Amino acid sequence: MALPPQIRERVAIFFEDHQTWLARILERGAQRGEFKLSAPPTRIARMIFGALQGALIVKRTTGDMAQLKDVILALKAQIAPDRGAKPARAVERRRLRQ
Repeated sequence: MALPPQIRERVAIFFEDHQTWLARILERGAQRGEFKLSAPPTRIARMIFGALQGALIVKRTTGDMAQLKDVILALKAQIAPDRGAKPARAVERRRLRQ
């Protein structure tokens, strides 16, 4: 709220644009078998974006890079596909080569 209204509006647009971009990446990755999503892509994008923003604030305040690294590792684990399942893209490439 310390920012002027025009700047707040631009920051809000920046956040919305980046969350939309991330949601598209997550959706495409889930379709290809690269990600396993436990909720709609938009919701996962918000969770990732919020977690990273929070971790960045803590890192800047404390200088503790471990905080950011731990959040990134936890987020990656949340969207990782099953280890036994092969990504759809890899299966498709292999099928095309045969």
